[in-house]
Amino acid sequence: MAMMIMSILVMWGVLSLSIFNMLILLWLGLTVFLAAEQRTRGLSLILSGTGMGALFFLSHTAILVSQFTPRLDSQLNFWWRVGWVPVVCSPILWYWLILWYSGWPTQHRVPALALSALGIVLLLLMFFSYPIPSYTEVMALDLAQTDTLWNMPLMFVLYPPFAILCILLPLNALYRPMPSKRLMGDLARQRSRPYLIVSSGLLLSVGIFVTAFLVWVLGAAEKQHPLVSSFLFAPAIALFDFFLTLLVAMAVLFLGRAVVSYEVFTGKTLPRRGFLRHWRNAIILSGGLSAFISASLMLQPPPLYSLLILASTTIVFYALLSWRSFVHRDYLIARFRPFVGSNSLVAYLTQATQPQEDPAYPLFETLCRDMLGTRCACLVPLGRLGPLVGAPLCYPPAAPVAIPSLSTDRFSPEQVCMPMDDVSGFCWAIPLWAERGLIGALLIDAKMDASLYTQEEIELARISAERIIDLRAGQEMARRLMALQRHEQTRERMLDLRTRRFLHDDILPTLHLAALHANSGTEQEQVVDLLAEAHNQLSNLIHQTVNQKPLRAFHWPDELRHRIEREFSPLFEAITWEIRGDLPALSDETYDILLPAVKEVVRNAATHGRGNSSPAPLHLKVQIGYQDQHLTLLVIDDGVGFRYHNTPRARGGNGLALHSTLLAILGGNLSLEVLTPHGTCVKSPCPFTTLCIR
Repeated sequence: MAMMIMSILVMWGVLSLSIFNMLILLWLGLTVFLAAEQRTRGLSLILSGTGMGALFFLSHTAILVSQFTPRLDSQLNFWWRVGWVPVVCSPILWYWLILWYSGWPTQHRVPALALSALGIVLLLLMFFSYPIPSYTEVMALDLAQTDTLWNMPLMFVLYPPFAILCILLPLNALYRPMPSKRLMGDLARQRSRPYLIVSSGLLLSVGIFVTAFLVWVLGAAEKQHPLVSSFLFAPAIALFDFFLTLLVAMAVLFLGRAVVSYEVFTGKTLPRRGFLRHWRNAIILSGGLSAFISASLMLQPPPLYSLLILASTTIVFYALLSWRSFVHRDYLIARFRPFVGSNSLVAYLTQATQPQEDPAYPLFETLCRDMLGTRCACLVPLGRLGPLVGAPLCYPPAAPVAIPSLSTDRFSPEQVCMPMDDVSGFCWAIPLWAERGLIGALLIDAKMDASLYTQEEIELARISAERIIDLRAGQEMARRLMALQRHEQTRERMLDLRTRRFLHDDILPTLHLAALHANSGTEQEQVVDLLAEAHNQLSNLIHQTVNQKPLRAFHWPDELRHRIEREFSPLFEAITWEIRGDLPALSDETYDILLPAVKEVVRNAATHGRGNSSPAPLHLKVQIGYQDQHLTLLVIDDGVGFRYHNTPRARGGNGLALHSTLLAILGGNLSLEVLTPHGTCVKSPCPFTTLCIR
């Protein structure tokens, strides 16, 4: 009785594993093929390999079920023949798949072609000869009708070395792959190699055990012992079958883990977390369905009950998957809540002085700690928003990292991320883009758990970092404009008070004195002098308080040159001008912002160019160029250079910050750089594609 229960449990386990292998291989092959970026030869190989594996376990399941369904006995030989087709094809497909994954190593070309030719010969023998006995003949150990070689069936002689070599040789290709051409390809190979090696080892064990079984069958055939002559011998065969099927299931699970964790066959740059989640769901669903289906096939209840239970089981699994999707959705919402919540912009703008804590840093900390789980990160603003955004953000704040100097030329819009081997403390750089081009780069180190970054994490990090830079730029721009508004209000109030005081203290006494002289009969000449004095005072007051529009020359560079030289020529030994290209016409609003910005830059050059040492000759050079619908204005001096906190790149004072904000509103920027060995260069490029008047 105990032996019978053991046999039933073993048979149920074998049948469950067989159905599980069939389902999971179908899911893996179809999902990888459909989720890949491009339809390559490797995808065809993995789809063919998983399809052949599913076909084998389909035939294996049919043969097992025939023991409980007598009407299927007539189909045993058919499924036996069908099952040998994937048995022959699967090893060579596995070899070709590993070669494709390893970059087609040159040392494997001859063995691959030789084994492929042997596989084709075995298939031709299957269709046009009789290299293996039928299932009935195997059970009866009747090998008389089979084509033999050295008194052994052809398939028993040729297949074992073919299968073992097709699984053994890929191990060498896994250890010596060719360099990968895709981003993070070598790292993905390094991480996924242990899983593929374990899969190859398990398949190699299966091949060795199958070879041993064939040798044992030949030995039993020589002794004329039927394979199932006794009741006690059948459970041993079932246990052996269970062991081999379990090894194949473990190999499939390790292969699937390598595929979904590191995207080694789909061609994706980064693995996707959702792929791994669906893989786990597929394992659970396949395991539950295979256990139920195998029990139904063994017990054979009425079809109505089987269908009802199968439908109920499916809907229960679907409900569990829906529940997990909602849990994952709530998890994502909780992670993104800081980015959709209030950023206290009103409180930030209403403060007269800049707050000590950056409002964007809590978002950056959430991004690095909760979303990425990175050890160290740095958000570096670049491009036109760089001078406006300010200093880079670092995580953690006290991390001893050196902020690198990045060039905008090393990034392109096609790059999702790029390795940073030349920057100490960081592994990857994520370029950040906006409508105006490159706005920054997010530098990240390895993850805390030493795993790879997924594609979803990189995309979310890019979107979040772009939002942080836009937030900082918008807050800083609004704060500077608010400060400018306060300054203008204060200046107008002071100007109004000064005007009133001037009228009350100077103009009114003069007019009063002129009226007294006129009433007393004083000479008319003296009265006229008093009125003329009052007129001059009023004229000077009007000239000082009223901002007159500058008179346009017919070419705005000429007027700009006239204004700069008239006001700043005494401060420099020489001012030279260089104009390149056919400059576009500027609108009044653009010129009214550009002129004060240039004057502020020239004023800073005159103030800081000579430094604190003895006066030295100071020269100024202004270059104006127009190319690719971009107007660039360079103001270069040969002074001592402007230093800010001992860094080679300076931000300038409040005046430059204000004018850089106004230029940013127009779509331009203002940057200040220290030249080597001395001097200062201020660059103000503006894309006048929308500001140019045609």
